[in-house]
Amino acid sequence: MKSWLKKICDNHTARTAFWFWGFWFFIFAGFFIAFNSSPKEGILIALAILIPNILPVHLLSWLFDYFFNRKKIFYFFLIAIPLGLLFGLAGNKLFDLIAKDSNAHANIELLVFIFSGMFIGFKYTRVVLSQRILLKEAENKRVLSEMQLLKAQLNPHFLFNALNSIYSLIISHSDKAGEATLSLSELMRFHIESSGKQTISLKSELEMVNQFIALEKLRLNKSCTINIDINIDHDNIEIAPLVLIPFVENAFKYSISNDASKNIINMKLHTQANNLDFLISNSISKTTNKLNKGSSKMGIANTRKRLELHYKNYHSLQIENDDEWFKVHLQIKLKQS
Repeated sequence: MKSWLKKICDNHTARTAFWFWGFWFFIFAGFFIAFNSSPKEGILIALAILIPNILPVHLLSWLFDYFFNRKKIFYFFLIAIPLGLLFGLAGNKLFDLIAKDSNAHANIELLVFIFSGMFIGFKYTRVVLSQRILLKEAENKRVLSEMQLLKAQLNPHFLFNALNSIYSLIISHSDKAGEATLSLSELMRFHIESSGKQTISLKSELEMVNQFIALEKLRLNKSCTINIDINIDHDNIEIAPLVLIPFVENAFKYSISNDASKNIINMKLHTQANNLDFLISNSISKTTNKLNKGSSKMGIANTRKRLELHYKNYHSLQIENDDEWFKVHLQIKLKQS
């Protein structure tokens, strides 16, 4: 019994019929009860109207599906009109039999066509809405998969650059290699903790940026001027992980030359009412710019895609390169946690 009931409940057509006839039963019963002193009589009249319509409505609905799928709607009307009239005439007699103790009258042959039109419309509206929900879910899964793929591509690239920084300290026999290794471990911990998350706190993202900058400072050893201006109006701000760090990486990667006085990086990040304004600029070393131009474009293209997936219509990204300065200006409308 339970298995049979479950199959009925899981059937789309059965659920559609349940909601459709249940809705009209309460409408008609409530109406007639409101205008009659007897609830029993009101319910009886509602049943007398609906019961003669159930079979013809579902039959006409099945015929509509059959001919509609074969694009032969003309044949549907050719068969449905006389069939509906025939059922309507029989329905009038059934109505009189059920509601014989009341003074109610009904034109069942007209109601057959009215209920059939409403039922078919209701059924196909549910189908369309269900398909839209499924398409939306499929699109969300696709976007999520693409974001995870882009993030997976970004993580090894970031760690590779960090390891290169430590390697340069090791081969130069710097006593700061141990400190740099600890900084890298913090960065790796951040990657593990943020893995699988769609958003993290802006504070956590900035902690990672600071760890990376600290790592680069150890490697450069005062051969670069770094100016940082950060002003966050509150801590309850969420951001997609690894959105800012690629631009910071890029600034260090392409600004370092043999002339320490020309190695300048300026970073400014302000938030106000969940609006993030991030501006980073770096002087360009012509040598490193020529060597790494292709990989720079690839990394920024990856970040552009992630921004588009996370913040479509809620961000702007402007990049300027005049062969002396590389400037990135990112604005995002963020969510508050």
